[in-house]
Amino acid sequence: MPSAGSPLVRRTLILAIACALSVAAATAPQTSQAQAPTAAAKPGLYPEVANAKSLIEQQRATAAFAKLAPLESKRAGESAVDYWLGVAAFESGRLERAAIAFERALVMDPEFDSARIELGRTYLRMGSLDLAEQEFRRLLPRTPRAEGKQLFESYLAEIARLKATQKFASSGFIELGAGHGTNLSSTTGSFSDAIRTSFGLTGILPSGNSIKRSDNFGTLNTGGEMVWRYREDRTLFATAGARLRSYKNYNDYL
Repeated sequence: MPSAGSPLVRRTLILAIACALSVAAATAPQTSQAQAPTAAAKPGLYPEVANAKSLIEQQRATAAFAKLAPLESKRAGESAVDYWLGVAAFESGRLERAAIAFERALVMDPEFDSARIELGRTYLRMGSLDLAEQEFRRLLPRTPRAEGKQLFESYLAEIARLKATQKFASSGFIELGAGHGTNLSSTTGSFSDAIRTSFGLTGILPSGNSIKRSDNFGTLNTGGEMVWRYREDRTLFATAGARLRSYKNYNDYL
């Protein structure tokens, strides 16, 4: 038997809330032809959709997606196909595909509440917090049931919590390395010959950095950044870094 937190139980609750939204819309003092949540709860006319819905209920979302993906090119825009394709994509971790499917369903019917709930959840998992909040706030005043309001308020509370943690963030790194330099001061192959050719002087011997030297070295590269979002539309960034190279024997010549 599925646990209370399983995807199947959670989706059953979502569909029940969406159906309640549909009933509320039908009894409201306004004309509306949309019955999308009720339609979404049905498998549709196509056996592939019915099979995919059954697979999702068995928590086999990857197999369900494989069933529905081939239908997308021919039947995109049909609510049952788009909805269950989006659900299969969401449950199998294909969040971008899920968002596209739910968005397409809502373009065809903006009152398709089941799709809007799932689109909000998809945006939330993608980290698109503003978009997720927008969808849940659209749904909150439409639900007549306490369970629905509690569900949407819990999503909005989670979004607020995540936004609060994103107001300030910091990160840093440290890199260590080692190597061997074969010509530390970039000296020519023959210092004496170079002086004689350039200045006509003979007998000049190299000294100091004119002597070709090789040595082992170690490197340290470190840095960090801080981000502070002090307003919804304003963010400050600060970065800093440092690099160090140290030779075993010849640091004084560099």
